[in-house]
Amino acid sequence: MSDSAEDQYPLGTWHFDVANEKMIVDTNTLRIFGRDEYDGTVGTFLSYLHPEDQAAVSDAISNTLENGAHYNVTYRVILPGGLDRKVLATGSPVRDQFGKVAEVSGICEVVE
Repeated sequence: MSDSAEDQYPLGTWHFDVANEKMIVDTNTLRIFGRDEYDGTVGTFLSYLHPEDQAAVSDAISNTLENGAHYNVTYRVILPGGLDRKVLATGSPVRDQFGKVAEVSGICEVVE
């Protein structure tokens, strides 16, 4: 039996609704983040991250929403208790009939 991060933490999935500014996550994502619940806001999401990673993640979010770029970023999640966990998140934007990004869906996984 393997003890790798991939075995301990299955892929998490997430979906960001741009119009409502809410992120919906599955239970695997909550587990990866060491949380039991999440309010769905970008501000709370960023508060879960290592302070040194927050700006880069915020920039990646902006690039995806403004330019329709694929979301691909690695960051450290600060777990309750103070330890951190390295996570890779990727996502694909979906545009509405006017060409604006309406939603982004993706996955996250523990990489260390």
